[in-house]
Order: sequence, then structure tokens, then C-alpha cells
Amino acid sequence: MQNILPNRAPELYENRIAVTTFENRTGDPALNNMGRITADWIVQGLVETELVSVVPVIDSVIAGSQIQTLALETQAQFIISGYYYQQDEQLQFHAQIYDAKKRDVLKAIGPVTSSSENPSEMIGLVQQRTMGGLVSAIDPRFKSFTGTLFETPKYEALREYAIGMDFFISLDWDDAIKHFNKAVELEPGFVVPLLASAWAYYNSGKYAKADSLVQRIRSIENPLGSSNRYSLECLSARLKGDFSSALKASRKQASVLPTQGNYLQIAFDALWCNRPHEAIKNFKKIDPLGQFGDLLFYWTFWGFSYNMIGDHQKELDLARKCREKFPDYLGTYYYELRALAALGKVDDVHALLDESLELPSQHGWTHGRLMRSTAEELLAFGFNNAAQKVLKRAIDWYFSRPIEERQPGLASSLCAT
Repeated sequence: MQNILPNRAPELYENRIAVTTFENRTGDPALNNMGRITADWIVQGLVETELVSVVPVIDSVIAGSQIQTLALETQAQFIISGYYYQQDEQLQFHAQIYDAKKRDVLKAIGPVTSSSENPSEMIGLVQQRTMGGLVSAIDPRFKSFTGTLFETPKYEALREYAIGMDFFISLDWDDAIKHFNKAVELEPGFVVPLLASAWAYYNSGKYAKADSLVQRIRSIENPLGSSNRYSLECLSARLKGDFSSALKASRKQASVLPTQGNYLQIAFDALWCNRPHEAIKNFKKIDPLGQFGDLLFYWTFWGFSYNMIGDHQKELDLARKCREKFPDYLGTYYYELRALAALGKVDDVHALLDESLELPSQHGWTHGRLMRSTAEELLAFGFNNAAQKVLKRAIDWYFSRPIEERQPGLASSLCAT
């Protein structure tokens, strides 16, 4: 495709969009207004996303030779233009998104086809496809769509998928699946949400449902881009218990699309394969100030990687950062106590156990369980006397609770003495 952008890119604002009136190539002057209406709809939709800054509609058709001037005048990084023509009894719309920084066409949309007797539905579809094309190209959440053979999803479907991913990252599998299903309802050919649902079912232990979706995706011809194909391979291998193949697939996925989420996947698969050094290498590629830094499991599994190689000081450092990040969660105390026990810092263990008593029991963690688990770590590292003292604290705590709250923790603590 011929490059019709300036030889020297102007000073442009990132994610600023200019939308031009679509060119009427039907030969029917009565359809001239449709070009402006289409551009207006695209602008309104983009404004509602709150993802980009939108220049008011350029009230004229812009020829390729004029895009240089338009980019300079608006300082827009992206320029959306298009045209429509009539073929048989149908209108066909085409849109193009130009990236002035890359000096090339970012995305081509179309043809979008509809009866000329009912153009309003078709204009809405042009809006959704164009918005979907732009958002899927500039939003890092949708980088994995690169290379897929499926046409640009509607923006509404992308939005549902994005909401689902927010729930997914927060480990809210049920709500994630609801939004993934909605995305597929809006865009039946949009396969990526099906893959995300399969992962959500897998993560929640619903392996049969995950496998059913994997088989459904495999029955679709060319459903995914290369990155997501490797993700599908990884999940398929996990469902078979073949974690070595899962790790190979996740490595391939990251080589195609080196995102922090894919590095995290390698780290998890590496841990399953008893490769803590590889896990640590990939955990280090993830920004702790980014979205994954707000997730408890990111810190706990990273710390566990150091536990596996016996570097308990680094394990302790991460555990303390984790507790700073989640100060109100009793379970975070365990990760710090585990490292302290391994290092033989017995006084620090008792001090931290005392501090933990200020928090209530929660999410399966009780103070008795915390004490018993710490004692088990002390025993594992040969600190027998210290372990017995912590076990006594656990037993005393269980006896201080109502009878119905004592088991099975009390029995486990007594057996460990």
C-alpha cells in the first residue's frame, strides 16, 4: 500500500484522533450527508470511550495528498477516513485508520455492507467496527489480537471483554465469564473471549468446562492469532497434566508477544516444572508498580520462587513488601513468618505472631493455623525447641476458642508436638 503520509512526521499528540467526512462514491448526491453522519457517529463513540482525545469532525473529504496537512493542523496521531459506494442494492463502507507516527495504515476496516434502504443500522456497525479497530490497535489489553484472521470486533464486544479481563485479573472468575459470554453474544465470531473463559474455568477448578471450550475453539477454522494459539496450547497441555509442554507454549507466546502478563504465565508454568530460577527471571520482568503489583499471588509466588532455591533473605524482603501492600490480610503474615523461620530468627517470629493477633481470622487463616504453619517451618529447618514453643502457642490459642472452632486445627497441632 502506498505511503501517503508525510516524509517527516509532525509533532503529534499520542492518542489524538481526527475523523474526516467519509467520501460518497455512490454517484448519488442524495447520499452525501451519510458521510458526515458516519464521521459524527464515530467521533461520538470515541469520545464516550474516554480513551482518546478526538478532534471535531473535519467537515470535508480529505484526499490522500492532504493527510500531511491534516496531521500538521490537528496534531493528531491517528486519522480516520473512509468512503462508501453502492453495489447492486447494497451500500458498502470502508474505513482506514492512519498512524501518522508510523507513517502507514494502522488498520483497514470493511467492507461493511447494508441495504441502502436501511442505512442507520449499517452506520452504527461502521462506528462499532472502526472504534473496535482503533481500540484493539492502541490499547495494550488487546495486543494479543494482532495477527488474528477474524475481522475487527465491535467496540461493544471489546468493552465487555475488557471488563471481563478486569475481573479475571482480580480472580473473580464468575463475573469474568459473564462478561466474556456477553462479548461473544455481541460478536459471535470473536473467539478470544472463549479462550479467556476457558482459562477462567480452569483457574476455578472447573476442568470439564474448560476442556469443553478448548474443543469448541479447536473446531473453529483459524480462530486465533499466533499469541492466543500458544495460549490455547498452554491451556490444553495443562488440562492433560503436561506442564512441560505448557511451559514450552507459554515461552512461545511470550516470544511472539512479550507482555508482562505473558511473562507471568511463564513464571507460573516454570514453578510447576520445578524451574524456580526461570520463574524468578520472568517475575523480575514484571513491573511491581503495574497492574500485577496489586495482586497478592504475584508477590506470594515470586517469594515462593526464592524459597525453592533457599534464598530466604530475598524471600523475606518480598514477603515484607507484600505485607506492606496488603496490611489488613492475615495470610500475608505467613509468608514473612515462613522466611523468618527458615533464617532462624526466632525472636522476630514471636514478635510478628504477637502483631498478627491484632487482625481477625479471615479467608481460611486463623491465628492457630498461622502458628502451627510457622512451627512446621521451624521444624523443617531444625529449630526444634523454637518450634515446640510456637506449637504450644497454637494449642493454647485453639483451647481459647469455642469448642466448635477448635478442630481440625487443634488435632493437627497436638500431633505435631
